[in-house]
Amino acid sequence: MSMRTLLDRLDDFSQRANVRYALQPDNPALLFNYLQHNRMLADSHACRRMKRRLHRQAVRLLLDTLCDNCIDLHWRHLCLDQIHQPLLALQKLARSDHERRQDSHLLCELRLLSHYFLSGT
Repeated sequence: MSMRTLLDRLDDFSQRANVRYALQPDNPALLFNYLQHNRMLADSHACRRMKRRLHRQAVRLLLDTLCDNCIDLHWRHLCLDQIHQPLLALQKLARSDHERRQDSHLLCELRLLSHYFLSGT
């Protein structure tokens, strides 16, 4: 593994950690930068499956974050407000009924969990 690849992976890990644990909850640019970086990374891959995988990981990260009661509420709402980006990208890449069902299940999970964890707040 080259030094550049290692540094890129550390940067990816750092961005994900900043979003997941709201390490700077008063800095929404961290979330926007993560989503932009993830979109560019997905776009750079020729393989559609890899693109779907990256977008699914972003959805999972935001979903996990908005369901974490230890995270500041405004950060969780920001994640909910932005989760549509990787979800839409994921849906655009769906080619089979199986992939469309996976996306539908993910959307259903988002509806249920966001209602449970963010209702009444």
